[in-house]
Amino acid sequence: MAAIQPSMLTALKGILQSRYVRYLPPLLGNATEEARKSKQVSRAFSAFVLHTMFDLNPKKAAEAVVDDFGDNGVDAIYYHDPEKTLYFVQSKLKASEQFQLSEAQSFLSGVKQLINKQFDTFNQNVINMEPAIEAALDECDEIKLIIAYSGDGISITAKNEIRRTIQGEQDEGDEQLQQEIIEFDAGVIED
Repeated sequence: MAAIQPSMLTALKGILQSRYVRYLPPLLGNATEEARKSKQVSRAFSAFVLHTMFDLNPKKAAEAVVDDFGDNGVDAIYYHDPEKTLYFVQSKLKASEQFQLSEAQSFLSGVKQLINKQFDTFNQNVINMEPAIEAALDECDEIKLIIAYSGDGISITAKNEIRRTIQGEQDEGDEQLQQEIIEFDAGVIED
């Protein structure tokens, strides 16, 4: 898959800023104003994904975002009650780079911690959602992973790590976690 076209990336960033940023949880930590603006737009990408996939309003989609320092690779968490499915989102708003092995490892580690209800290493955004996450884990039939990216795709090493890790979890008895990941790629973004 080719990366998003530069003009589309510029348009997307404008949409993210105007529709979602105002509803995001407050940023944690200290950063320059310019770095905070850039981080907010990047965080809003997860809200855009949820809005698009589940027809959520921008506020509800933004409230699912946990992306910040200490997110352990998980950028958004959403429970879709009609499907009884819990979604964990990792999103990368990059001009052309692939989703890399290190990003996959971080995401998978965070997902495993959440499935095991180990919240103590997560940021305040996740901790604020702890009761809802625990309830969703207890109620859900399936757990699905969404990887959203505007770059050139997911690297082969990252895909292999995702398959291997999920298979390992399933072998250990976690039947909720689904093998197939959902890719929200540049083509979907442009559409």
